[in-house]
Amino acid sequence: ALAAQVFYPEEYNGAFAACPDPIDFREYTLVNIYEDENAYYDDGPFHRLKRPGHRDWLGRVPTTMEDYNHMELAL
Repeated sequence: ALAAQVFYPEEYNGAFAACPDPIDFREYTLVNIYEDENAYYDDGPFHRLKRPGHRDWLGRVPTTMEDYNHMELAL
């Protein structure tokens, strides 16, 4: 919706996005692709921590970012 508004301002007088895409990738899931060194792990004070990919309604982390990438590679 934003791209249509920016690239074709004469055709569109406004845009409503139901499922907007990110403008940049600083806050894309939990990974800042411009500044984070590793997409799978976060450096904790004592050891590396796996980045959660999904939390359920109880706050548990059933999958990590690495799990999501492996599933995507398998598909």
